[in-house]
Amino acid sequence: MNRAALQIAEVGETKRPYFLQALQEHAVALGTRIEALKGLDTQSVPVLEEICEAIYETSMADAQSCGDAIAHLLALITNLREVFAEEFPDLTEVVFLPYNLAMWDSLESVWRKYASDPQVECHVIPIPYYEKDPQGNYKDVHYDGPDYPKDVPVEDYREYDLRLHHPDMIFIHNPYDQCNHVTTVPTEYFSCYIKDYTEKLIYIPYFVLNEIDPQNQKAIDGMKHFCYTPGTIFADEVWLQSENMRQIYIKEYAIAAVMHGREINPQELYRRFVAYGSPKYDKLFEARERALRDELEIPDDWKPVLYREDGTKRKTVLYNISLSAMLQHSDKMLDKIRRVLQTFYENREDIALLWRPHPLYLQTIESMQPELRDGYLQIVNRYREEKWGIYDESAELDRALVVADAYYGDQSSLVALCKELKIPIMLEDIEV
Repeated sequence: MNRAALQIAEVGETKRPYFLQALQEHAVALGTRIEALKGLDTQSVPVLEEICEAIYETSMADAQSCGDAIAHLLALITNLREVFAEEFPDLTEVVFLPYNLAMWDSLESVWRKYASDPQVECHVIPIPYYEKDPQGNYKDVHYDGPDYPKDVPVEDYREYDLRLHHPDMIFIHNPYDQCNHVTTVPTEYFSCYIKDYTEKLIYIPYFVLNEIDPQNQKAIDGMKHFCYTPGTIFADEVWLQSENMRQIYIKEYAIAAVMHGREINPQELYRRFVAYGSPKYDKLFEARERALRDELEIPDDWKPVLYREDGTKRKTVLYNISLSAMLQHSDKMLDKIRRVLQTFYENREDIALLWRPHPLYLQTIESMQPELRDGYLQIVNRYREEKWGIYDESAELDRALVVADAYYGDQSSLVALCKELKIPIMLEDIEV
């Protein structure tokens, strides 16, 4: 606007209307955007209205008064710059778009870092997600916004327009877009679309993996499907747990991209995949410190299971069952769960069982193995009713990990977290 106003004085009278029209269009567009972002009660919009009046006066001015009219216009633009700076300070706007509360720990420490920076304007905007039926149709919708910790100021996704705000950065932890068979976020939040609403889209995996040697192709083959998803394709950056994992993602992404006919730039891939560590570790270590200070809150209904009547703590085993094991073994998995629970029931005086299935376990059964649903729910409901063990379906994975003295169950991301805590690990054998 300032440049256009300065050029009005330099161009001839025949070209002046074009610059005045451009200036008017900028003023109107800016006013419309300010009202959309801030409403009607602003200082900037009245100044813009004055500018529009001054533009009209300049268009009507003769050669003698035109200089004064342009000077008045420039003074108003200077005033606009000052009030605009007060209402819209030059902050970095960062948006977090979590969907499942149980996976918030993959973003939380990053949010805390940015939220503590006075030069950053942070928004935590949980988005809904849908379950899918076996045919891939959307069914139940979930929205976890009201359940976030009280110190996390969540905002309603219906009241924040990504297109309008166009934040500097958007963080996501859902990489699948339409490719997940169990759950999905609304289409408008697919990474392929929100990429256009920000200067930088950043994907952080919601899981951690056991560390793998980049030369161990057999182990890599078991996880390489994570390396080429919509999230890794459309994100400007992918934050990974380690340098080894970064090297694996770069290599496997490049191979998959070539197979799918996508052009790759090796230098761009090295910039896109970065090894910043996983926020899940940050959350875990913070919980461990709270436990060491006796500040970890334990639910009241856990205490009779964890502690004997004399106050001594039972050895606590964290039992985890994974999605891949269930999909691979089907009916055998239900029989295995029954045998495991019976064994721990018989030893309940000495050992406390803390059963924590994958947060999408039931939804996955309903979507991909619906014939197992009733049998699985029968096992879960009986276990919960008998109350001799703990059934943990909360979002606080870190609490379960720091309470546990050992891990038993399937290979999963929890194994990598247990290794960080140096907790003994025993992987179950479906046939035993």
